Amino acid sequence: MNLNVRNLDYSVAVFGQVDNLSDVKDKLYPARERHPGAKKSSVGETLGLACSAWGIDRTLDFLRGPFVLVIRDRLRGTVTLARDRFGEQPFYYGFVDGELACGTHPADLFVDSQHAPELDMDVLPAFLEFGQVPVGECLLSRIHKLPPGGLVEYSAFDLSQGRHPEPRLWWSAYLDVESARAKAPYGELASAVYRCTDRVALSVDAYLRGTGPCGVLLDDGVPSSLIAAYMQRDSLLPVPSFALELESGSRSTRPGLGRVTANHLGTRHTTFSFSDTAVCDWIAGGLADDGIMAPEPCGRPELLPARLLRQYAAREVPRLLAGEGAAALFGGRPDHVRLPRIWQRISGMSLSARRLISQTLVLWPSRGPAGLAASSFREFCEARRAVNPAIRPFLSPDIDSLPRSHPPRGLSELTDQEWLLLSDLIGNLPGELDSLSVMKTEQSAPLVRYPFLDPRILYLAWRIPASVRMRDGEPAWPLKEALFWEVPRAAVEGCGEAARVDIGRLLLGPLRDWAEELLSPGSLADVPALEPGAVRRLWKNHLRRNGNYSQALWPMLQLVAWQRNLKQLQRARFSAGCLTIGDEVRMYE
Repeated sequence: MNLNVRNLDYSVAVFGQVDNLSDVKDKLYPARERHPGAKKSSVGETLGLACSAWGIDRTLDFLRGPFVLVIRDRLRGTVTLARDRFGEQPFYYGFVDGELACGTHPADLFVDSQHAPELDMDVLPAFLEFGQVPVGECLLSRIHKLPPGGLVEYSAFDLSQGRHPEPRLWWSAYLDVESARAKAPYGELASAVYRCTDRVALSVDAYLRGTGPCGVLLDDGVPSSLIAAYMQRDSLLPVPSFALELESGSRSTRPGLGRVTANHLGTRHTTFSFSDTAVCDWIAGGLADDGIMAPEPCGRPELLPARLLRQYAAREVPRLLAGEGAAALFGGRPDHVRLPRIWQRISGMSLSARRLISQTLVLWPSRGPAGLAASSFREFCEARRAVNPAIRPFLSPDIDSLPRSHPPRGLSELTDQEWLLLSDLIGNLPGELDSLSVMKTEQSAPLVRYPFLDPRILYLAWRIPASVRMRDGEPAWPLKEALFWEVPRAAVEGCGEAARVDIGRLLLGPLRDWAEELLSPGSLADVPALEPGAVRRLWKNHLRRNGNYSQALWPMLQLVAWQRNLKQLQRARFSAGCLTIGDEVRMYE
């Protein structure tokens, strides 16, 4: 985090990092007569100069990287908070003890405060239903989270009255999608593959220009393997690569795509192997090996392998690249192909019949009947995205309203598949990135970077029709074809499945005592949003093997554990720092 309070009309604090700072300095050369020290200026000074020369919005549009800017306009007396396009950099803000505080971890905002943080009862139901915090929300009351590409400006009156103005978007994925759809599409597969190869390779190369070694996380997916191939192609030495292997009886005997790619490319590969006992110890320890509490609880079990791999690979190299974001652009998730097929089958039934069947299964808290009574494909997808669709029985009677999903609006001409991709990009990906966040403690910058989260790749992806991106039911078809140029097709198609944590089985075995303690009446009493009786009945049904309710139980377990860890914030801090804006700017390190 860089802070400068002397620069011209603006003082700028930077959370995270700006990748193209040298380009910003080069573009500012015309102003060197008035500011001769611009070329040697710090990050805060450079961005303050850019805001003076171009304005805040134009400066933000030029920047690349995972950043949040806190910009103070001395002449107007305003404070502006702005977050990067895709939400790679977590950022929270709110009024604490009468002053505007902001930081990369919500608990940090309460450092030196006499008030303990409290859970927000309006946000908790949404977390329990979908397994992640909604975009722009925070689990703590009185604390906000900027949406990706968001900007909020506080006037002097707002700061003095403790008033939060409504944020606006300085960048929107909708506009890029509309612009891309207005161009001639790349309908031919060969053309789409060639352009994906060129654009992704350039994006990976841009991430490798920094100092220090850089590794790649191989999660047995096509995007991460493609990143590894481009990294190794341009490197004289073996590239550090990392993969995860879980030693359980249910794992596949065939090698995963990550290991096959590493062997073929000749990377310096490391496989982290974990037994059930090691995974359970990690979960019981708060999903961290260093005692640092995550900014948000991880309510989706499918993200656990990626989070575990990040924490251990971070010990080996200072920077890591991963393939997240590609699935939301090119249709790399199984649901992108599976959900349209399921909807095609059930939509043939009458709506009244589907509603009648759904009413008989309304108390079944699993994913089976979710969306059965939906009247449209979009409503069906929103219901299927929930990890706990039958949320009402587990909520306290004091909670009047249930969480409402906010599907993307606009672009009415989108096909069902295109809408599913866009809703994943806007409504699902930001929460996933927050759940997987691993920070550089000393710089408050993300350690893991995502080459596919490049606005130029977003623009390219939406010039390729969805029927080409998911050709013949195969997700991410152009990326897979591009990978075949680097790794033999036969090796790729014979790979085993990705690592998966079987939470349902672990809750019946090594994690049973841990879960029993968290779901005890005393522990549940600390989370007034939950109805203890209903939660206990669900837990007992799972223990009796009356059904696999791990998807519904996991967000509750993570919420109770995360809320318990909040009590430690008066004794320890968890991330890189906090910025408080009152009569003067103060930074805590």
